[in-house]
Amino acid sequence: MKLESLNESSRVLEIRTLIQSKKALHHFYSLSYEKYRQCLKEKFEKKFSLLRRVSYSPHTPLLYWVSGGLKKWSMAPKILIPFWQFIDRLFLKISRDFGSFTDIEIYKRLEA
Repeated sequence: MKLESLNESSRVLEIRTLIQSKKALHHFYSLSYEKYRQCLKEKFEKKFSLLRRVSYSPHTPLLYWVSGGLKKWSMAPKILIPFWQFIDRLFLKISRDFGSFTDIEIYKRLEA
C-alpha cells in the first residue's frame, strides 16, 4: 500500500506502524546478538572447562588506525593524540564492540 493513496489519519497510522516495526526489529537483533554472545560463552566454557575468562578489555577503536597502525606515517599529529584517546573512550562507552583490539585475560583452573 502506497502512502500517497492513504488519507491523512491512515498515513499517520502507517508511519507509526513502520516506526514500531523498525524498533521491534532493532530490539530483535539486539536480543539475538546477546543470545549469540551467551551461546559463545557457554560453548567456550563447555569446550575449555579448565579455563576461566577473567577480563575482557576492548580498546583503540580509532586511534590505532588514525595514527597509521604499523606504517611510519600518521594522520593524527602528536598534539591531537589526547583528542583521539577521548574519542576512543567515548566510542567504547557507547558500545564495547567498537574496539579494534581486545585484551582477554584467561586463567587455568586447578583440577579438583
